[in-house]
Parts: sequence; structure tokens; C-alpha cells
Amino acid sequence: MPPRSAAAPTPQIAPRGSATLSVARLPQILDLLSRASPHGASLAALSAQTGIPKSSLLNILRGLQSLGYLTSVNNVYHLGSEAYALANLIISTLRSGRLPAIARPALQRLADEVNETVILGAMSQDERQVVYVDAIESRHAVRVSGIIGNHSPLYASTGGWVMLAYLPDAFVDSYLRSVERVRHTSKTLTGIDELKAMYRKVREDGVSIAVGQMDESILGFGAPVFDAGGAIAGVVIISSVVSRALDRSDELAAAVRAAGREISGLLGYQAAAV
Repeated sequence: MPPRSAAAPTPQIAPRGSATLSVARLPQILDLLSRASPHGASLAALSAQTGIPKSSLLNILRGLQSLGYLTSVNNVYHLGSEAYALANLIISTLRSGRLPAIARPALQRLADEVNETVILGAMSQDERQVVYVDAIESRHAVRVSGIIGNHSPLYASTGGWVMLAYLPDAFVDSYLRSVERVRHTSKTLTGIDELKAMYRKVREDGVSIAVGQMDESILGFGAPVFDAGGAIAGVVIISSVVSRALDRSDELAAAVRAAGREISGLLGYQAAAV
């Protein structure tokens, strides 16, 4: 076997003993630290709970720390940024993987009811965009099409407004400060205050209505989809052309809101109303 490059060393989690045993212990250690949050756990406490000798456990902890999965403050261990990133990726994958299958019958009923393009959106892995994971196109000759796999910025889309309306304030503040808020059309909202006011309105109404944010000819209606824990899991959208949908705004808003409630219920959300 060729030697490893000195420029890119790989941290050794368990230099002595069984590597298989060390790997098998990693989920247990991470689970214990997640349960100990936010206070953390000492080497002695982790050793007592896992049954791993302190010397062996210290090697494992140092390896995890070098990879960013743990941090240590005053000899007390906490989960690190990489552990949280992995958890978020797993949750995102689970949500996006099962959501389309669960939502599809409700999407089909909605599409049949309104005869407009119906879209299911989910948060992108980088948490900067809404990704369109399923869609059923309208039967109209003039319609929104070619949606699945596309994405739109959170700040400038019907689905993104819904996502940001139900995400924590700290996330919204950080996102709006860091994202380049490009004015895609003359109607695109870019001011932080006006965007936050819109998110408040979305929460109050339970639906977003976005006119011409990315394309001046498009009118979108979006409603939240919540998971069993009450977190925003996705968004259901009706997308149409302004000339046809404007006079149907109340009807389409009510229809997409009802579809969001239905899909949320299928995911285990127990609220009486969304």
C-alpha cells in the first residue's frame, strides 16, 4: 500500500485495538453527547456510560474532534459543527425522499381541482433556495412547465416566502443579511423590512401570494407543509399566469391552503388548522 501524503493526513480515531469496535462505538458516543446538550459531558462521564477505558476513549474523542464532530471546552465535550451538519443532511434527505410520495395524491387532486400547475417544493441542502421536487402541469396551452429539479431563491419566490415565514427569526435574519438580493423583475421585493413584513403576512394568512417575483407574468400561491413535530417540511404551490389567475386569487389561495393542511396531516401534523 502506498504511503499517505504528509500534506493530507487522515486523523486516526482508534490507533490501537479493534477499528471495528471503535466505529461501532461512534453512534453511541454521538448519541450520549446529543442527550447531554447543552451542558456536554466529561471524559470520565462518557467512559462510565460507554464502558470504554479512558485511554481508548480519549483517542476516539480526539479523532472526532479533529474531524469537527466534537468540540472541547474546559475538558467538557460537545457536539461540533460537522455533527450538526450531518444531522441536518440526514433530516433533509429523509424529508425530501418521502415527501413527494406522500404528497402526490393530494397534489393530483389539487391539480384536477384548479387546472393550474401544482408544485411541491423543499429546502435545498445549502438552505438558500427552494427546490421543486414534484410537479403536475396544467392542461392549459399557456402554462408554467418544466419545473421538476429547478430551484428559486428563498427571498424571491412563492415557496421561499413560505419557508422563511415559518423558519426561526435568527435563520431569517442571517439569511437576509448574507444573500445577494437581486431584483429579477420590477416587482421583486429586496428590502429586508418589506420582506419581513411579507413573511408576517404569510404567517397570518397561512398562504403566500407572489406576483412577478422571478417572472412578471407569473402569479404563485404557496402554503406550508409541516412535519409531525411542527417544523416546516416543504411547500405546496399553485403557479399560473397573472392574466388567468388574478381573478381567481381567493379561490386558488383557499385551495392551496387546504392542500397544505392535507399533506401536513399525512406527515403526522396534528394542528387543527395551518
